[in-house]
Amino acid sequence: MKTSDFAFELPEQLIAKYPTEQRTASRLLHLDGVTGALGHHAFTDMLQFVDAGDLLIFNNT
Repeated sequence: MKTSDFAFELPEQLIAKYPTEQRTASRLLHLDGVTGALGHHAFTDMLQFVDAGDLLIFNNT
């Protein structure tokens, strides 16, 4: 893997500058590590992707 693999254009208007007012309305992009399928979900759906023994790391930024 090369850092150049992560170089892409991202229009300024698509960059979130502030969190959504309704935090439960936050969106979640999920990549299935087995199939490679992408899924668009609500953040409230996150628990369906977490298994026993998984490690979750949070920050406050």
